Amino acid sequence: MIAEIDKRISRALAGVRRVFRAVLGSVNTAGPVVMASGTGLADEPLSDVELMQHFGFTSAPPPGSMLVVVPVGGASSHGVIVATEHVQLRIKGLQTGETAVYNAYGDYLLFGKDQTTTLKTKNFVVDSETTTIKASQGITLDTPKVEATQELAAAGAISGSGGLSVSGGSGANIDKLEVENDATIGGKSYLNHTHHTPDGESDPPS
Repeated sequence: MIAEIDKRISRALAGVRRVFRAVLGSVNTAGPVVMASGTGLADEPLSDVELMQHFGFTSAPPPGSMLVVVPVGGASSHGVIVATEHVQLRIKGLQTGETAVYNAYGDYLLFGKDQTTTLKTKNFVVDSETTTIKASQGITLDTPKVEATQELAAAGAISGSGGLSVSGGSGANIDKLEVENDATIGGKSYLNHTHHTPDGESDPPS
């Protein structure tokens, strides 16, 4: 009796497709839901299968990605992709608790276990109305050149060891200026310049 029941259950389940793996062929991200096509491991074709993704995150996996497909109602034609993976492109060697976001082109954002966040990319663009960076100890810009296309304002002192060059615009307004050594103004030395007077050449400023 029990054996007969088991046989009937097995026959019924045989017609129900269970969760299976597949390989991605292409994706279409133009619609409201990402649609994917590929091939199941049993060589069955998959066409326009919904690729479900978590809110706030979206991606277009490259061809060759591995898929986990859940056949809704047991039918492959009504499958939903619930997970993707790409063994060649995935960032490897993460430590316990670390998280990374990456793409197929070598860019990644890594949240490390030592509370160091690393962003690697070729061009980084921030598009916002205002941007605020709070660093309680300091900011280091390790770059050969820093440019500002418009005004630059500093509430504190500006110091430098490589010199200062200003050109163009309407000049400079300085409330107070202290110069430790000589200053050249209009090609003339301030400490060593003289003036022509009716009594002859004047002495340099004392």
